Amino acid sequence: MKDDNVDFSVKRLEHIKQETILKYLETVDLDSIMGFYDSMVDHVFNGDLDHEFLSKSLMGLDTEEKSEIFQLARRYKGLCFLMGDSAYWADSIDGVTLSDVDLVCMKLFDNYDFLLGLAKDGGEQTLKSFNAFNKGSFSTSGSVIDSLRTIFGDDDTLKDILIEMSKEDGKYQGLTNRQKEILCTYPEGVLFDRKKDKIQILPREEIIKRIQNVYFGTESEEFNTFEKLGKLFADDDEFESMVVDVYYSGQDDYGDFSK
Repeated sequence: MKDDNVDFSVKRLEHIKQETILKYLETVDLDSIMGFYDSMVDHVFNGDLDHEFLSKSLMGLDTEEKSEIFQLARRYKGLCFLMGDSAYWADSIDGVTLSDVDLVCMKLFDNYDFLLGLAKDGGEQTLKSFNAFNKGSFSTSGSVIDSLRTIFGDDDTLKDILIEMSKEDGKYQGLTNRQKEILCTYPEGVLFDRKKDKIQILPREEIIKRIQNVYFGTESEEFNTFEKLGKLFADDDEFESMVVDVYYSGQDDYGDFSK
């Protein structure tokens, strides 16, 4: 995380800790470190601390607008947890263990803030579409949101792509939910290019061209949509193998935005 984001995350965590103690002192188990953190996480994701949750995503909104977004996001809070289950909150951050429980909570609340931003900008249609990923491979290795935020390394790019993927007539029309998930597993050089920290989301035509060049060795007018391309692959495993080939092939050639 960038320094300013870390500072904000630390400030949010400390504020939530204090509010948990102030509001729920009688029920919080202060004799047990994990008992306290379990209680704090429960109160955050149950909506008891909505007013106390500092959110970059919801800055500038009034109280009623924030309340509506919290309510919407909360219906999809499983995206923040391993296997979609809040009981596994401590295992929902990849690469961080309970030896640093504060860092786990900081990242968990960062992921929740991302979910709030996705709810605000994409609405329930996007959350429903994104929630389908909870049935795939992401849900068994960590939380869906944590995995994707780590893979993409840029929240704005991830959010823009997820919102576009949720549109029935969007640029990713013709892809199944599983195919969208596969593309998001290997996004750089497939869904977007990154050069010197500048990111360019690729248009549909460019994505299809890259797939065609790997699969056929040339461009093909016969298979110029995702729906037509999808008919080439016997199953999702074959589609994933093709995406992996695109991911690993020719990235230097595709890195020049001037082409």
